[in-house]
Amino acid sequence: MASLNLSTNGPSITKSYQAVVNAAPATTGAAASPTYAQWAVFGVTTPLVNAFQPDAGNKESVLKVQSSD
Repeated sequence: MASLNLSTNGPSITKSYQAVVNAAPATTGAAASPTYAQWAVFGVTTPLVNAFQPDAGNKESVLKVQSSD
């Protein structure tokens, strides 16, 4: 599972996420099978201690991505 710090890399997250979500599905090799599936799981975590405090601009949120590739 890959992780990316949103506090530092926030501006590039939307572009990367959209590239994965909007990519054309694979059509060759194993992808030609009727049972082929491709998936990605996105999750965002933040430290619990910061989750309930006013945003001071220093929260360390992390986007985690796991995929079938």
